[in-house]
Amino acid sequence: MSAPALFLAMTNAMPQRPLWTAPLGLRESAVFTVLLLLTGFALQLAAGPFSCYLLGFPANLAVLCALLAAGLLAGCRTYCALCAWISGSAFATALLAGMLVLTIAMGFILQTPEADKSPALILRLGLNGVTTAWPFVLLFACLLLVLPAACVRRIRLQGRGSLRFCLWHAGVFLALGGAALGQADRQSYVMHVYEGKTESRVYALNGKSLELPVAITLHDFDMEEHAPRLVLIDKKEGTPLPAGRPEHFQIAPHAPAGRLGEWRISVDTYLPRAVWAGEGQFKPMEKPGASPAALVTAVHERTGETRRGWISSGNMGQFQHALDLSDSVAAAITPAVPAQFTSLVTVAVKGAPPVRTAIRVNDPLRIGSWMIYQYGYDFQLGRYSDFSSFEIVSDPWLPVVYAGFALLALACLAQICQTRRTAGVQNGQKGGLR
Repeated sequence: MSAPALFLAMTNAMPQRPLWTAPLGLRESAVFTVLLLLTGFALQLAAGPFSCYLLGFPANLAVLCALLAAGLLAGCRTYCALCAWISGSAFATALLAGMLVLTIAMGFILQTPEADKSPALILRLGLNGVTTAWPFVLLFACLLLVLPAACVRRIRLQGRGSLRFCLWHAGVFLALGGAALGQADRQSYVMHVYEGKTESRVYALNGKSLELPVAITLHDFDMEEHAPRLVLIDKKEGTPLPAGRPEHFQIAPHAPAGRLGEWRISVDTYLPRAVWAGEGQFKPMEKPGASPAALVTAVHERTGETRRGWISSGNMGQFQHALDLSDSVAAAITPAVPAQFTSLVTVAVKGAPPVRTAIRVNDPLRIGSWMIYQYGYDFQLGRYSDFSSFEIVSDPWLPVVYAGFALLALACLAQICQTRRTAGVQNGQKGGLR
């Protein structure tokens, strides 16, 4: 008998029970998940996307506690067919399959929930903003319900042997629940502070100012820059050459010369910050509007033709200077690229002593319940910017998320210890046999 025929015979031999009769299994779980998705899409069409700001404190805390209590109760009442189904693996598997479908849709469809107001059905269903769509919200809530129920069920069935399982599921519950439900309480603002000034106000999108319990005094703003690069450009288009794959070499003490196309170019003098002094000369100067400049000599490798002159990247304060090499090609220098920018500040928060420190990119300041990040500056003035921008963030639910990560780490550690213990026992048994 062939394999398909054997499978069909076994399927026909299995007793067929009506749907939604105990014990509830994978069929009911799949049907419920599909109905949940359809309900979510209907809500999306009728009411629009779900707003997480509806669950601000204390509503989000109440929802999290309610899901936890309902899950614990479902895990305890295993003699109830409905509770046993909620705490079982079939229900969790179907929910995860539904989440996988939405995740795949999120990967294939550009996520622009606020920018895209197209009347297309696929967008009205919320697939252009999956994480704020009702189907995702309903599935996510059911998953949070399943996690504590599964923990209690495992404890009832296995007792002490369920430690790793419970640590893992509790960690996922805290991490996901804290990150999602705490979104409404997260505050994020951008504050612009001028040198020598103290600022504690931010501006909302409607133009109204808001006073924060955080005051920042900017003492100094400094920027480190990468050395600029030498390139060949098309004089007509102003684009680097060769088109599509431009060549360049960076000005550096260990590499004062390089080859670009058919030209050997050497840097005779390099001024990181210079201004045009007239009569074909640049002079070093520290002032707004100064830009990198270099005196270069270019020699054509085939003909030996030589060109020498100053080139500068230019900026808002002075024109770009290039060295003509032919009727269509010129040597130019790119603007310096920021490597690091730092703000020397004093930060005062209500209830905490003032702190004088330096805030850098990827090196934020944590003071009280606030995180302060280096955000931006006056891009036209560059290193001479007279103000600095800071992103100020408060996320009171972040400790809950960190607690979830800690439990996940403990679960991984317990798994490693169990694996090593099992390997040791097996090695000992093999040694005894010898």
